[in-house]
Amino acid sequence: MKAKIYVDESAVPKYFKARPLPYALKDNVEMELERLEKEGQIQQVTVNAVSKLDNYPIPKTEDLYATLGGGHEYTKLDLNQACQQIELDEDSKRYVTINTHKGLFRYNRLPYGVASSPGIFQRTLENVVQGISNVLVRVDDILITGKTREEHLNTLSEVLSRLKRIGIRLKKKKCVFMAEEVVYLGFKINKHGIYPVESKVEAIDKAPSPTNVTELKAYLGILNYYNRFLPNLSHLLKQLHVLLQKDTQWSWGKEQEKTFIESKQLLKSASVLVHFDPKKTLILACDSSPYGVGAVLSHKMDDGSDKPIAYTSRTLTSAEKNYSVLEKESLAIIFGIKINLYLQWPHLEFKGGH
Repeated sequence: MKAKIYVDESAVPKYFKARPLPYALKDNVEMELERLEKEGQIQQVTVNAVSKLDNYPIPKTEDLYATLGGGHEYTKLDLNQACQQIELDEDSKRYVTINTHKGLFRYNRLPYGVASSPGIFQRTLENVVQGISNVLVRVDDILITGKTREEHLNTLSEVLSRLKRIGIRLKKKKCVFMAEEVVYLGFKINKHGIYPVESKVEAIDKAPSPTNVTELKAYLGILNYYNRFLPNLSHLLKQLHVLLQKDTQWSWGKEQEKTFIESKQLLKSASVLVHFDPKKTLILACDSSPYGVGAVLSHKMDDGSDKPIAYTSRTLTSAEKNYSVLEKESLAIIFGIKINLYLQWPHLEFKGGH
């Protein structure tokens, strides 16, 4: 007996992003998928053959960092001309012809600049390291750790063996092996937690005051990369966000300059963010102000102190600014819960602002 699903003949495939998965459920979901695949109830499929863009998801930085807890040493592998190590099939080569003063050339290997390249390479590397614990992959950056040196070395050996098997080469000068501290995806990492990179902080600190909206957007974009380290950032930046509103005339005065300087000081004073540890109690603290809502997720440490895992915040809309204090506090709670993928966890405490 077979069931038939009838579909409108004019229908075309649509791409939907994978839903964010709470970290506490990740292992259970993967086990269930493996069970269904083993029983023949599902099968893994690739994107539609006629798709113009490979929509394979690139992992979010915060999702990768959430798996680093327990590591003591780190190995960072840098791949040599990453995408170009993958050969193109014959049909694809005709799409990557380039016109130069010396004539027409076509790539035989996957080039940079093609929209699908990052997704294709991400999938390739994830397939290579599939089934190996304590390995993070984001396009051409691989990070390896382990709870013990022996575990780390065994993992490293297996990863290198698999890369060699398919002919993937490393850029040795940029690789870091068995280090107590590394910089990975723009953040410094060690066994204690995650930190902003000093050189990046210094560059932001030396940034001149913006003279127009474009320069302000560029500054805020760089600063927001470190927003997980910065409590109540949206509230602090309220004077600068006003300048980004439609039909607002540019005016950089004492208040804007004061906010600009304070935002730099906030980043310079940022504390370490501890690694997520499934064995420790989570604490979600939410608060609101007349201008924004914010939340901080922390761990209850063994000495009884609270150590932050991440901060987040956003500004209020025009309608939300008219909410009562109680409504704003409720909004802060909803915001804190919605943005946190850590929260489906048995050991959770909640703290409100009022």
